[in-house]
Amino acid sequence: MAGVRARDVAARAGVSVGSVSNFFNRPELVSSENRERIREAIAALDYVPNDSARQLRGRHPRTIAYLTFEIDSPFAAAVYEGADLRAAELGYTLVAASSRGDVAREAEYLDFFERRRLSGILVSPLGDVRSQLEEIHRRGTAVATIDRSMPDVPFPVVGVDDELGGRLAAQHLAALGFDRIVFVGADSEMDIIARRVRGAQSAHGITLEARPVAARTVEGGRAFMEERLSARRGAEAYLAVNDLVALGLFQVMRREGVERDSAVVGFDDLEILHDVVSLSSVRRPSHELGRIAVGALDAAIRDEPAPTPRWLAPQLEVRESSRPARRDTP
Repeated sequence: MAGVRARDVAARAGVSVGSVSNFFNRPELVSSENRERIREAIAALDYVPNDSARQLRGRHPRTIAYLTFEIDSPFAAAVYEGADLRAAELGYTLVAASSRGDVAREAEYLDFFERRRLSGILVSPLGDVRSQLEEIHRRGTAVATIDRSMPDVPFPVVGVDDELGGRLAAQHLAALGFDRIVFVGADSEMDIIARRVRGAQSAHGITLEARPVAARTVEGGRAFMEERLSARRGAEAYLAVNDLVALGLFQVMRREGVERDSAVVGFDDLEILHDVVSLSSVRRPSHELGRIAVGALDAAIRDEPAPTPRWLAPQLEVRESSRPARRDTP
């Protein structure tokens, strides 16, 4: 809406102009309730700060942002590396940020990046940011998403087909003779994990038990398996949410001598673990994912029509941690 100013936003939100200024520059000084009211007013009025001084400070016509819910995991780091290399090839500077699993922080970062007048925003979200991304897109900033199901959106969607990955892993474990599979690290609130569980559930001839884990780390896997040992009912297999959890599971299984009547498959196929344990894993093409996502965002920046969502195929890598179930005989 042409001519909209900060005072118009303040009037609509029922707050002071100073609160609107703090929303953009010092959001920690604004209550969560007022932040939401200001955000709604901004959306309703199509307001984006655009005074000359801010444009001179904030416009970065060849800069793109990458926002992810975690950036310290080996997989996320590999995605970032691929994205950064492709961005450099295309002449962009890539800046990265992590919401650290905080959906409110995620929304605020998206607001911040839009205000900075970047060329585009690439996001691997935790929360449901579809409507916010659609508004950002409508107001003229290119966006693209990584690893989040968003059908029928007007911007690129790129990810790994984790439903296929879950199915491949469960079918492999079923073929080894395991009819009970425990998915370790289930989280129905995370789209990427929910897709893995759905894929595993679609495998024939198995009973799948989906269980949460305290942390998606090696320590989280160890803690789960130490508690699980007392409830085991013979041979069973484990499909871990990632390789770190899988490593923790396998370490306890080996220590307790139960790995011969169990099997473990992880996700991500982290190269850093190859010299630590011979772990079966669903390989997700992390580096390629980052490169393709930046390429898709570049196309959106150049106003090309949004392509059909692209889901890269995972690949099951079978190693010693998954072997045929041992059946005790009389």
